[in-house]
Amino acid sequence: MVSLQYYKKIEKLTFLVLILFVFSLSWESVFAIPFLGAISSLFGGFLFFIAIFYLLFRDYIYKPSPLFVLVAIFFIWGSISLVWSTNQVVTLNRIFTNLQLFIMCFLMFQLINNSKNITILFQSYILGGYIVFIGVLYNFLSGNSFTQTVERFVIGTIDPNELCLTVILGVPLSSYLLSYINSRFMNILNRFYPLFATLIVFFTGSRTGLVLLFISLIYVFFLSETSKKFKIIKVSCILVILLIIFTVLKDSIILSLPNMQRFFMIEQEINSGQFGNREYIWKGGIDLFLKNPMLGIGVGTFSFEIKDYIGEMKVAHNTFLSILVEQGIIGFSIYLSIFLGIFISSTKLLKENMFLVWVITIIILMGTFTLTFEHRKILWVTILFLIVFIKVKRSDIG
Repeated sequence: MVSLQYYKKIEKLTFLVLILFVFSLSWESVFAIPFLGAISSLFGGFLFFIAIFYLLFRDYIYKPSPLFVLVAIFFIWGSISLVWSTNQVVTLNRIFTNLQLFIMCFLMFQLINNSKNITILFQSYILGGYIVFIGVLYNFLSGNSFTQTVERFVIGTIDPNELCLTVILGVPLSSYLLSYINSRFMNILNRFYPLFATLIVFFTGSRTGLVLLFISLIYVFFLSETSKKFKIIKVSCILVILLIIFTVLKDSIILSLPNMQRFFMIEQEINSGQFGNREYIWKGGIDLFLKNPMLGIGVGTFSFEIKDYIGEMKVAHNTFLSILVEQGIIGFSIYLSIFLGIFISSTKLLKENMFLVWVITIIILMGTFTLTFEHRKILWVTILFLIVFIKVKRSDIG
C-alpha cells in the first residue's frame, strides 16, 4: 500500500509539472531566472527528471504509434545529416537541441493517456495565453513598441508572427473546451479567449496572425459543437459591429493606424511576392537547396550558409524552406508525412474532433510559412498534442 501511495504522489507531481510546462509555453522566453534560463526550460528540466523517475517506477511504457514513429524518424534523419553537414559544429549543437525536443515528445506521449489529461493541458495552454494578453496590453498602454518605426506591441522580445501563432492555436482549443469544462470561471475565460486573441492580432499588426485568426474563427463559429443555436446570432452581431466600426471610423481613425495599414497591404505583398521583404532570403534559399537537394546541407546550417548567397546571415523565415535546405528532399518528405498522417488518422474520429485536428494542423502549417520553427518547443508540443489526441479519441471510440 505504501508503494501505491508513493506511486500516486509521483504521478500527480509529474502531471502537475507537465501542466506548468504547457502553461509557460506561450511566454517561455519572457521570464528568465538568473543562471537557470527561461522559466519553461526550468519546468522542462524538472519534468525530465521527475518523469523519468515516474516511468521507472511505473515499469512500463506505451507502444509508440505510427505517427510518433514518424516524428522519431524525422529527428534521426536530422542527426544523420551531421555526416555531410557543411558546418558540423553548428549541426552538432542543433542535434543536441533536437534530442531535447525528442525526449520532450517521448515523455508527453507516455504521460498523456486519457481525455481528462488532454482537457486539463488544453486549459493550461489557454491560461498561458492570457498571460501573453496581459503583457501585450501592458506594453500597448505603456507605449512600449516592438519596433521604433511602426507601433507593434508584443510581450518581451517575441516576434509578432510567432506570438500570434502561439496565441491563435488556443482559439479552437477554447471553443472545444466549452463542451468539456464544468468550471463556470474557466468557461468564461474560454468564451472570451477568441476576443482577446483578436485584440492581440491588432496590437501586434501581424498579417500572418490575421489570416490564422480567420481560419480559427471558422472553427469557432461553424465547426465546433458548442453553442450551435447561438452561432448565427454571434456571427451576425460581430459582422454588424465590424461594419459599423469600419463605416464610421474608416477615414478618421482606422486607416490612420499603422497596423491597419499593414493589414490593408496584404494583397499588395502577395501580388508583389515580397512577403515582408523575405523574398530575397527565399530566393537565396532555393539556390542553396540546389547545392545538395536530396540530403541537404545539415540541420542548423541555413543561416550560416545563406551568407554566401545574400551577403548576410539570416534564418529562412519559412519552416518548409529551412527543412528542405538543411535536410533535403528526404527530410522534407518525412516532415510532411507527419502532417499527412495526422490528417488521415483524424478521419476516423468523431466529426467534431476531426475538425479540431484539421484546423490546428492548418494553423500550424500556415503559421510556420513565415517562421523558422522546426527547432521550437511549441511546434513539437502541438504535434504531440495532435498525435496523443488522435490516439486517445480513437481509443474512446473503441
